[in-house]
Amino acid sequence: LDPVFHPIGAALLEEPSLKDLFTQFYNMPIIPYTRFNNSIVLGAGVVSLLLAPFVFWSSKVLIEKYREKVVSKFKDTKFWKVIKSTSLYKWYYKYEQLNG
Repeated sequence: LDPVFHPIGAALLEEPSLKDLFTQFYNMPIIPYTRFNNSIVLGAGVVSLLLAPFVFWSSKVLIEKYREKVVSKFKDTKFWKVIKSTSLYKWYYKYEQLNG
């Protein structure tokens, strides 16, 4: 995705109003190690921050649907019933109840 990240990062790095901010960042002790002065790295960071809420909510919805459809069907199988009857599973279930 470098062709997408580079123009975004380059536009931010070349913005005159952000020059003082990037100078302050570069003079800080640890922040220069993030290599934010690379246009691809900065562009990828900005895009990832913008997409993070959408990825979070879509993942949450997909996980809930997965639990409803796939896990509920899996729990009805004979294989799951055999696993559930083992002492290891009973130990794990008791541990989960105690520690939440």
